[in-house]
Amino acid sequence: MTLSTPQSHRLRTTIILLTIVTLVVMALLYFFDRQKQSVTAPTMQPAKAVASDKVADEVKYGLPMRLSIPKLKIDAAISYMGLTPSGEMDVPPDLVTVGWYKFGTKPGEQGSAVIAGHLEGTEDLGVFIDLDKLQTGDTIKVRNDRDETVSFTVRKTRMYKQDERPNEIFNKTDGSYLNLITCSGTWDNVKKRYSHRYVVFADKIEK
Repeated sequence: MTLSTPQSHRLRTTIILLTIVTLVVMALLYFFDRQKQSVTAPTMQPAKAVASDKVADEVKYGLPMRLSIPKLKIDAAISYMGLTPSGEMDVPPDLVTVGWYKFGTKPGEQGSAVIAGHLEGTEDLGVFIDLDKLQTGDTIKVRNDRDETVSFTVRKTRMYKQDERPNEIFNKTDGSYLNLITCSGTWDNVKKRYSHRYVVFADKIEK
C-alpha cells in the first residue's frame, strides 16, 4: 500500500485547483466571445435600405467609372464614397471628381444610385457648378467597368435644407434611378457649409 505524503497531497490539491481555474477561465472566454458575436453593428447609412421583391430577377451592372452630362459638357471620373464618422455620406476627393455612394445601388440596377459633386471650392469652380441648369428630359450617362453605358433622363429637380433627410434620394426602389447631389443656397461661415442641397432626379432609359 502506498502512503501519501503531505507534499504529494498539496501537489494534487494544487493541480486540481489549477484545473478548475483553467476550466472557469475557458468558460468565461467562450461566453464573452459568444456575446461579442451576437451583437449587431449599427447600420450607419443616409437612409435605411428598403427590400424589393424584384431584386433577385434584375440585371446586375458593373461598378461606375465615369459620369457624362452632354448638356453641361461634363465628363468626370467617379470615385467611391462611404460614410463619415458621424454617419453622413462622404464627399468627393476633389473639385473635378464626382463620388458614388458605394453602399447604395449601382447605376442601372433597381433602386436609387446616388452621385455627389462639389459646387465650388475656395479658388475654383466644382464639377457640378452648373447642375441647376439641367431640365426635365436632359440626358445623363454613366459608364461602368464592363464598358457598359447606362443612360438616364432627368425627371425633376429639388432643393432641400441641409438637415432634411428625404427618403426618395436613397430609398426609391420601384425602378432604376440616378440622383445627383451638390450644395446650394447660401454659405454659412460658422458651420462652414451651404444652407441647402440641390438634387437632380433621373430615370433610367430602358433600351
